Amino acid sequence: MVVGVHGGPHSVPVLARAFEEASARGVGVVAVHTWHPVVGDVVALAAGVDLAEYHALHGGRLARQLSPWRTRYRDVPVELVVARGSASAALLDRAEDAALVVVGSRGHNSLTGLLLGSTSHALLHHAPCPVMVVPTQPQNT
Repeated sequence: MVVGVHGGPHSVPVLARAFEEASARGVGVVAVHTWHPVVGDVVALAAGVDLAEYHALHGGRLARQLSPWRTRYRDVPVELVVARGSASAALLDRAEDAALVVVGSRGHNSLTGLLLGSTSHALLHHAPCPVMVVPTQPQNT
């Protein structure tokens, strides 16, 4: 089971479904988080901040975010993956041996809720396994 973890509250329903599915199927979870340097990060890097430290910072955030799920689903082994770059590329790479890939979609209303982001779209078209797209915003009706 591979799950894309964007971070923050939007990841809660995605993680909930991923851990439920993994527990029901008796498989582990590979939690994938990717990052891109933004302007502030580039300035920090230019000032001498080590990329390995920055990478570790993202890994620590991911570990903290998964902590409650690891406690609740003790039977589910968890692997953390932090990668720099494209989320869809990192998820597709891990999906090779996966039973399912779980990602979120952050549609804001009934119209945009029908639209998928680029990561979801890439996975639906290229993943070698089933893909579950979980809405991360309440649906307006």
